[in-house]
Amino acid sequence: MLSSKDVISAILSTNSRTEAAQSLGVSRATLYRLLRRPSVQKELDDLLESLQTATAVTQADALEVALRTLVHLAQSESVPPEVRINACKEIFKHCGFSSRIEIVDE
Repeated sequence: MLSSKDVISAILSTNSRTEAAQSLGVSRATLYRLLRRPSVQKELDDLLESLQTATAVTQADALEVALRTLVHLAQSESVPPEVRINACKEIFKHCGFSSRIEIVDE
């Protein structure tokens, strides 16, 4: 009997369901039946959740690097003023401020 890991590995390592079925030595119909097994569904759900978590972590890391870069540009007096202003605008956009900021004199 094929394990859930065998089925998922075949799906992930081939280009089509037909190839996956062939690599497992079963028909396409059998492959589709295997994919409906609760153990396979749970394994697929766990894998998807793991991938989503890893993606979210990668995105958060990239966002942190991008924001640090923008802050560095905004604070660096060695870059042209236009670059500093654009960096500030991008930081404001990320923080949810509108693109038009009113300056209020006190």
